[in-house]
Amino acid sequence: MLPVPKLILNNLHKPKIISVYRNLLTKKSGVYAFINLINGMRYIGSSKNIYKRFREHIFGRSSNKLLQKDFKKYGLNKFIFVVYAYSDNKQNLIIDLENKYISLFPFSMLYNLTPTAGSMLGYKHSEESILKMKEWSKNNNPMLGKNHTIETREKISNSKSKPVTLYNNNNQYILTFKNYKQLANFLGCNNSTIGSYLKSGECFKSLYYFKIN
Repeated sequence: MLPVPKLILNNLHKPKIISVYRNLLTKKSGVYAFINLINGMRYIGSSKNIYKRFREHIFGRSSNKLLQKDFKKYGLNKFIFVVYAYSDNKQNLIIDLENKYISLFPFSMLYNLTPTAGSMLGYKHSEESILKMKEWSKNNNPMLGKNHTIETREKISNSKSKPVTLYNNNNQYILTFKNYKQLANFLGCNNSTIGSYLKSGECFKSLYYFKIN
């Protein structure tokens, strides 16, 4: 079951917006993620000070190398920042919570270097080796971020210019995406799945409703 973000922030490429977000994130502890809207990859982290970590990632200080590489490749405007959960300011509780959210996604779709938060314990490979393996996995997965059938490709082709809005199961607005593909990448599902739920009007995973603007 995909987690519902508590907070979603965009326009990460605008310095003035970054300052505005300070009021939303200061003195907050918990689990966060940067999500690539182009390919669906995401980096999941946790911190006692979410705003501090947010700025460190944005400005390339003490950040994940793969995440930084894609910041440069795609641009910050192609990413959103979400807070999955807030927590007490206790390191062990935060790490446990981060591990919980990491486990909800395929490791191949994460920028994270290991499937366990906070430690390289049990890994014989160096950080550089893990980076290379993650790059190889991403570059050699022919279906990553791509459609699976001709029918899917036709649906996406006919829907490229149609924004799709995401609502929670209480019909509260969450975020608007440029097209099916961006929404599918955000949710980690196939483009055809988005089309099916748009057509039926049913609640996806008992969590979300989709609507075309």
